[in-house]
Amino acid sequence: MLTKSYYPKILSYFIGVTLVLLTLALINSSVPILLRETANKLADKNMIMTVTLGTAAAYVICWTLAQALEWVKNIASAAILVRCDAAFYRGLYEHILKLSFVEFKKLDQGVVVADIQRSNSGFSALTHTLFWILVPTVIELLFVFCILANFINPIFAFFFIASISVLVSISVLLSREAKGIHQSIMESNNGVMSYFSERMRFAEEVKLNNAYSLEYKGFADKVEHFIDKVTVGNFRIGMLMLLQVLLVGILLMVSTLYVVKEVVLGQYSVGDFVMINGYVMQLTLRLALLASVLIELRNHIVLLNRAFYYLDMPTESQGSCAPDTNKEIAFELSSVSYKIEDRTIFKDINLCLIQGKTYVITGPSGAGKTTLLRMLCGLLYPDKGNVYAFGVDFKKIDKQAFFDRIAVVTQNPLLVAGSIADNVQYNADVALSNDEMNRIFTELSLDVYPNSNAVADRYVGFDAATVSGGEKQRIAIARALARRKETILLDEPTSALDSKTEEMAVNMLKEKTRTLIMITHRASLIARADYRIHLSGDGTISVSLVNSTIQRS
Repeated sequence: MLTKSYYPKILSYFIGVTLVLLTLALINSSVPILLRETANKLADKNMIMTVTLGTAAAYVICWTLAQALEWVKNIASAAILVRCDAAFYRGLYEHILKLSFVEFKKLDQGVVVADIQRSNSGFSALTHTLFWILVPTVIELLFVFCILANFINPIFAFFFIASISVLVSISVLLSREAKGIHQSIMESNNGVMSYFSERMRFAEEVKLNNAYSLEYKGFADKVEHFIDKVTVGNFRIGMLMLLQVLLVGILLMVSTLYVVKEVVLGQYSVGDFVMINGYVMQLTLRLALLASVLIELRNHIVLLNRAFYYLDMPTESQGSCAPDTNKEIAFELSSVSYKIEDRTIFKDINLCLIQGKTYVITGPSGAGKTTLLRMLCGLLYPDKGNVYAFGVDFKKIDKQAFFDRIAVVTQNPLLVAGSIADNVQYNADVALSNDEMNRIFTELSLDVYPNSNAVADRYVGFDAATVSGGEKQRIAIARALARRKETILLDEPTSALDSKTEEMAVNMLKEKTRTLIMITHRASLIARADYRIHLSGDGTISVSLVNSTIQRS
């Protein structure tokens, strides 16, 4: 269903490949019969040469057709499986993006990436195993049973197929043993990826603290633990596979000796021996493959369980009430209380922010300034009380409609790997004209660079590696302006800017927007606000006209 939702024609492709597989199973089952007929005709001295040659040619054609269909199957199934992979990636990506902010912050990004990569391969491998290995094998076994019952006798056919079924059952039982092995290996690998991802984000700190030796040792310990788990796990899996090979060898030995004895006694012809031995070789090879994939099947299920863990996480609640930006009040907090662990951030606070004004949020570090801004954006919900945006409770608001009416500049803005123009126009409703973009660049001093490249075309690099902290802030402010929203919320938007650039940026923000809400520590920004919201750090806040207290809650 997941794949079909993205690729509606996938079912018809799947049916087509399945028909190819059924045809291939039938042809594979026919090859030993033709080989039997050829051998019998060769043993018959009275047989006409033309008939013998025709039978041999039919055998060769049938074998060649089977090999050709095998490649057709591989090409077609690969086309389907890559769409399964793509649908899986898209489904997980879209679902994770829809998680609530609180749930998303709990995720370890390194572990998430590793889980998605592995579970995606498990998804396609599971599909391939169930539909294009297990099912064709079962169908081929049915064909072989009918052929053996007809050409040899039903009792032999029954015991032959029963032996194969017992081996498959043993494979299933042994595959259960592999589940814990794969789980242990996966958790160990997650530890490596989590450590690696975390340290990559703090590579600068490692350099500045000269912590190379410490980090080398820490990562080496993680990797050594991973090596131990993989080595022990693969040894145990190898032993399971060895047992499978021994069981298949026993089946091959018993069936071969039985048929040879019957041929010597004159019960079966040489052609019968060739046919039965052909089936034994054909099915034991497929059985060995089936045994290995059944053991790996447990691994795929373990990996898929990680993906289902993310898919089962509840997405952010989505209301149906669209905000009305013509309301006089932009945001309102009513009797709001909020705690982080055991620390009180807000205690029964009330706050009303009127449209058309500029507000600054101040307070000591850890007082809850960013938390307040996130509540105003609907990313966090209070433990008690209600938060309203443009007259609508956030519990009922249509989040997508709400975010279409505001712009936000975060404390650590995301820049995508692309040009400055790509980042400025990221999800803008209407593309900026060249004149508009150049004016924003000039006002934000983004047009002053030591190279001659056009500002808009300048590449910011992966993770904004080629721009400074101040440039990141200016690009983020330019992006907010490019969205042309009347309400903009900013988290310390000018902390890395000089006073002149800050003044130009604030002038442009006040000119282009109706309502500004900014977190800041800078006196120059506070002086330009209409109201100051001060968080004391003890759960209370005060709201004042600049230089004149008017309300305390």
